[in-house]
Amino acid sequence: MSLILTREALANQIADDLETRNANSGLIEGEFELKADKTALASSKIVVAQHENEIDDLSRTVGMMNPTGASKILVSDYGNVAVPITALEGQGEFGLEGGTATNLVDGADVAIDGTVTFASVLDAKYYDSLHGAFITGTGSDIVVTNDSGVIANMMIISLTATGQTALTLANLAKIYSRYFADTASVSGTGAWESLGKNLFDYNTMLNPTLGYVRLSDGEFVANPAYQCTNFFKISAGTYYWPEDCGGVRGHCWYDINKTFIGGVQGVKTFTIPQGASFIRLNSTLAKIPVTAQLELGSVATPYEAFRNALTYHKGADLLSVPSAKDTYSVVNGRMVRTQSVSIPVAVASGVAVNVTNYPLAKTGGNFVNVITAGGEEVGIVGTDSTTAIGSLRFELATPIITDVETSGLPVVFPNGSVRHLSRIADLQVYGANCGIYDSNYPIDTLQSVFKMDYETGVLTELDIADATIAGDGLTFTHTGLTDGDMVVFEYNFDDAFPEGKSNITYLNSRSVIADTADGNYYTWKPTIENGVITGWTTEEVV
Repeated sequence: MSLILTREALANQIADDLETRNANSGLIEGEFELKADKTALASSKIVVAQHENEIDDLSRTVGMMNPTGASKILVSDYGNVAVPITALEGQGEFGLEGGTATNLVDGADVAIDGTVTFASVLDAKYYDSLHGAFITGTGSDIVVTNDSGVIANMMIISLTATGQTALTLANLAKIYSRYFADTASVSGTGAWESLGKNLFDYNTMLNPTLGYVRLSDGEFVANPAYQCTNFFKISAGTYYWPEDCGGVRGHCWYDINKTFIGGVQGVKTFTIPQGASFIRLNSTLAKIPVTAQLELGSVATPYEAFRNALTYHKGADLLSVPSAKDTYSVVNGRMVRTQSVSIPVAVASGVAVNVTNYPLAKTGGNFVNVITAGGEEVGIVGTDSTTAIGSLRFELATPIITDVETSGLPVVFPNGSVRHLSRIADLQVYGANCGIYDSNYPIDTLQSVFKMDYETGVLTELDIADATIAGDGLTFTHTGLTDGDMVVFEYNFDDAFPEGKSNITYLNSRSVIADTADGNYYTWKPTIENGVITGWTTEEVV
């Protein structure tokens, strides 16, 4: 079952929710020279990527070491946020940083050896999502070729316009792992999922039909001698799947659209590459055992049952300009949205962006104009003007603080992780079909469906395989539901937007303890006289 919360609590909370390598320089080189240059470039990229990953890992490790002994510790990342073993199990604080980006090319399903072209700004820095590479603007059109050997999506993002010029390729790969067209921002609606160390849920992730996934193309093949899992979410990293769970049989991973990327056989430890969003695991056994455990890292640890908890939030998209970004954070025990960027407005060419024309703008802050004819420009409020018709957003002089609608307790598990999902929980009365509360977030896939008893609140889980989603994603039907039934369901919506950075705050078990009577958290400090502890002082952690 995908819901960790008690069924009664879930029903209540859902009810609450209803309130360059590819830059064409034009130079022609000899075939052998070009081949040598490409080989050297590829080697250099591998080395750079390795160093960037090492730096990111070191930064996270230092953050989790907690050298100051603080009672609250913040860890941040895109995608999966690792929670160390020293975290105190229980309530945490979750936050999210916004971001807005424009895909400068029409790069959906580009043919093999097909190209995309964008007008570059001299010395501006761009990110090429297909090749995971930086491109420096030449001041002229740049052509990028799909030389991947397969039909692929391609995005070109101006890092100068997003304010991300200092980010590593590893982090950019996480942020832009999902294709989107035109301009998109981090969604203010979704859910954080807290996970224990075991990432495999035997009750929901097992494929009921015996068989295996073929390593050559990731397709399922029915065979009574084997068993495999369904698709389930995964992030880049190193994982361990023990031999007694089928660890030597092989595994396949897929992109956000569940398109096969690659696979590996004969290993218990394997590395999921950037850009992968789903995985399927094979077993050499006829059945995968109930005690199967998939975990981060390269060594086995004692079995722990799958645990998860969901915290839902609902709000407007979180925008950014280079000098500012919208955020979700916890202030005085409640989650708030700090809006630091204006809502985009139409703008003409030659308009001075200043406090006279835009009284809410911050002088000296950045503005971004997404040009209607293509491209975007970045300027300084009070100094620059627009040069073309477009859509304008700018940093606000005074941020706007509003409460965020949330449900579910933000929980952290020691040696676990937290990830952000494009998921909504809903509660509706079934008629000819089941509708959704917010039509701005159509159903992409159903996660779970429950029928709720009006009088007792008891939830009975239904098989999502018996549901049919309408083409527009606004309704679904189910063979197990009839007119008047109360339906509690979770669904995933289309996540064609950048990945925001999650900020996870947990309590440090080395300096904080839970009160067994009231459940509150306290730090403690002894009073020592002549080498003897004579008393203790406690202070509540809020």
